[in-house]
Amino acid sequence: MAQTIELGQAKVSPDQSPVGSPSKVSAIHALRGVAALLVVWSHLSGFWLLSNDQTSIAQSLWQDWIVTPFHVYQNAGHLGVVLFFLISGYVITLASLRETRAQFAIKRIMRIAPALVVAVLVSGALLALAYATSTNLIGVNGGSPLHWIESLVLVDGFFPGGFVIDVTWTLVVEVVFYLMTFAFLSISKVTPLKATWLMAGVWVVLSVISLNVGFISSRGNGWAAFYVAFLLVGRLIFLAQRRLIAYVDGAILVAVILTLYMLFVERAQPGFLLAPGGWKGIEPLVAYVTALLAFLALLRWNPARLFRPFRFFGDISYSLYLLHLPVGITVLNLLFLAHVPNDLNVVVAIAVAIAVAYLSYRFVERPSQRWARAILKKIGTRGASAKN
Repeated sequence: MAQTIELGQAKVSPDQSPVGSPSKVSAIHALRGVAALLVVWSHLSGFWLLSNDQTSIAQSLWQDWIVTPFHVYQNAGHLGVVLFFLISGYVITLASLRETRAQFAIKRIMRIAPALVVAVLVSGALLALAYATSTNLIGVNGGSPLHWIESLVLVDGFFPGGFVIDVTWTLVVEVVFYLMTFAFLSISKVTPLKATWLMAGVWVVLSVISLNVGFISSRGNGWAAFYVAFLLVGRLIFLAQRRLIAYVDGAILVAVILTLYMLFVERAQPGFLLAPGGWKGIEPLVAYVTALLAFLALLRWNPARLFRPFRFFGDISYSLYLLHLPVGITVLNLLFLAHVPNDLNVVVAIAVAIAVAYLSYRFVERPSQRWARAILKKIGTRGASAKN
């Protein structure tokens, strides 16, 4: 007998509910690629130039025409990260309603772990090269062999030395949301609104703990708990859009979550969201509003066929996100030592990062996804044999 999903007073079968809609997922896949490129540009142009007291024509134009007039925070990198979280909340909720617990767990592990292992290995090799060339591999931190092993299970940020690869703090946010989704999967398939309230309750507890437990808050990693809010918002947008919950119920919970998020962040770092100084003081808040509006607007796009570059960058977005810092910064450092002009330097660094990310996607991510399907097929076959 099929499980049911509550829709207001009515109940519908998942097979009859609007959970599919491939065009919507395609549009979000395109946005995933855009978000990755925003983060790459933020780090390999603005962040690297600023750290080395350099400038470029492209970055100056971006600063004058986009960043300053539109009050873009962190050279648009923060906007890209928030978009990633909204996308994950939406897509993971869609996937979870189609999957069993075993399918959900195995697919998520095989999605995250293999590319992360590659990124850690590449980072270690390039950090050794940075030491040999007396350059600074921004975004990658050294440490003991144990610390590098910790990075493979994403606990390195909670020990002295911080994250081996700085950007992996966002994976901690993702994993927390995955665990919450897994824990409440059965309830989600019957009453998704109730499950989301329970997930929000767990998020509040984790956020309060992160504010008050010294070994977490003292290293600044309590922020990882706060940002789960945006995945919960992405989840609620999915549920409301697919009519699995009432719009008013979704809107109320979104308002509660975002209000609590702002209170938690303000408690952790007073003035971060509402600092004095006019528009400049609320740039993070502008990023959140922009991300939400862009995400909601994109849900109205129904492409019959996704433009190939959008599909390409959506495909490689995870590997690009993980590898752009070690690979891109290495290229920037070496070309800078060779006195290559900064504008060309940045273009080459981004191109090389994209190329390496494609290789990771082609030879690591895609095979890993096939392995996940093969594992699940074996489990299913064994299960069927046992029943017989």
